[in-house]
Amino acid sequence: MFAEENNAEGAIPHLERSIRLDPENASAHLTLGLVYGRLGHFNRAEAPLRRAVELFALQSVENESLRSSLADARNSLGVVLMNLDRYDEALLILRLATEEITYGSQHLALGNLGLAYIHRQRFPEAIDVLQRAVRRQPTFCVGNARLGEAYARTNDAAHALEALDRAIGTTVAGCDQFQNAFLWRAKARIQLHQPDAAREDLQRCVTLGANTPEGQECASLGRSVAP
Repeated sequence: MFAEENNAEGAIPHLERSIRLDPENASAHLTLGLVYGRLGHFNRAEAPLRRAVELFALQSVENESLRSSLADARNSLGVVLMNLDRYDEALLILRLATEEITYGSQHLALGNLGLAYIHRQRFPEAIDVLQRAVRRQPTFCVGNARLGEAYARTNDAAHALEALDRAIGTTVAGCDQFQNAFLWRAKARIQLHQPDAAREDLQRCVTLGANTPEGQECASLGRSVAP
């Protein structure tokens, strides 16, 4: 409710009250963690998400329909741990989330697991799980973008370009606004000796945000690509 009203901050006291009234309300713990994460308060998000995982794990023994919620809590905790630069911990949690067959957003967990592998420079494993993610949900543009990045980091520019073309070309709203995809597609095109197309991607990347780290890298790379 509060997320729909763009009042994440206002949700916190209501969720805390719900937890005080019912400390075993796993959904309230999960939502509180998600709210803190949305606000960028990742240190504060960890505890309620861990408690949600504990509670859903216990409650799903008696009620198997909660196994999907358990996977969702694990996926959310994994994202928070990555934002805290604790990638090895995130890998353990995210693997468990990807193993839950009843989880309707399994492709998201696979996408996050792939990102954790990228950060740990375990690129073959990243490619494997990201391929699984986009097979499960072909319009998952973030998954395709991360797959393209993983290929590019292994100097497989041809497969990187294929994945990044899918990411940017997906008709889902917002997929053509993913700055990192333009950066990595430009790098793949440079490696494939396509300077004109690479410059177009770099210009688009800068247009999407000149002051972001990606935008600054695109601007710098653009100056080095010969006309």
